[in-house]
Amino acid sequence: MRPKPPGTFRVAILGDSYAEAMQVDASQAFWAVAERELARCPALAGRTVEAVNFGVSGYGTAQELETLRHQVWGYEPDAVVLAFLTGNDVRNNLRELEGDPLRPYFVVRDGALVLDDSFLQSREWRRMQTWWWRAKDAVVAHLRVVQVINEARNALDRTRRAPTQDQTEQPIYRPPPHARWAEAWDVTERMIRLMRDEVVARGARFQLLVLTNWRQVHPDPAVRAREAEALDAADLRYPDRRLEAFARSEGIEAFALVGPLAEAAQARGVCLHGFPNANPCGGHWNAEGHRLGGQYLATALCEQLGVRPRSSVGSGVR
Repeated sequence: MRPKPPGTFRVAILGDSYAEAMQVDASQAFWAVAERELARCPALAGRTVEAVNFGVSGYGTAQELETLRHQVWGYEPDAVVLAFLTGNDVRNNLRELEGDPLRPYFVVRDGALVLDDSFLQSREWRRMQTWWWRAKDAVVAHLRVVQVINEARNALDRTRRAPTQDQTEQPIYRPPPHARWAEAWDVTERMIRLMRDEVVARGARFQLLVLTNWRQVHPDPAVRAREAEALDAADLRYPDRRLEAFARSEGIEAFALVGPLAEAAQARGVCLHGFPNANPCGGHWNAEGHRLGGQYLATALCEQLGVRPRSSVGSGVR
């Protein structure tokens, strides 16, 4: 818990590894960029802007909703941003697709969204609550280098346990191919709606920020076209259009980054994902991807407050 100082506008960020941003320096993460840019928002003149990041690698929307309920409110945020990654967040939200028994899920029972935290009774979970395991987690939580090593280990474990590429990649770019994916989308949209309702009930603003996958914003349109064809999709924007349409129907503030970031990457011939020494143009956002994502987030939040920012927000995108 960290009570908010007077004269402060605080933004809480919920998300997965994109928000945790282990691949770049913390000062380059999109939420840090947004914090600096929002300081120029006319509606926040005279106020200090703080972005508090609650992103955790591997989290799905269920864990992010529980984080909101049990951790975020002690920080008294004025705005809550859900950084949603279409590439895996929908899959994360259904046990049958995700295949991870050691995480919470929300399920629909009798028309209502209900938390399923039955994993708390499992033998493996109870082992993870022993004092020595918790001591290890405490070290990881405070040492950035150890976090990087731990994330590499966790990523390998997720890869071993993960569904095949066809299961994880192809279905997200098309209407649900079967009942499980339809259920995953339904649960996901219900959780986003519930998160918005809980945020608004606390008097804060809610922003759905739809992130990008590398193939969606590759600087070469021919590569994007080949990826769409390989995935048997008309294009790569189905999940973004669906989330934007859902948000409009529910009155949820939402911003999908795929359009402006794809335009920026193509116009300047730069990759917004990947690093020269590891998976060039693929994987997580690099510093430039974070910079543009943070600028657009600042613009969206400032517009929520009623005035466009007078700054470089969005610069270099046209």
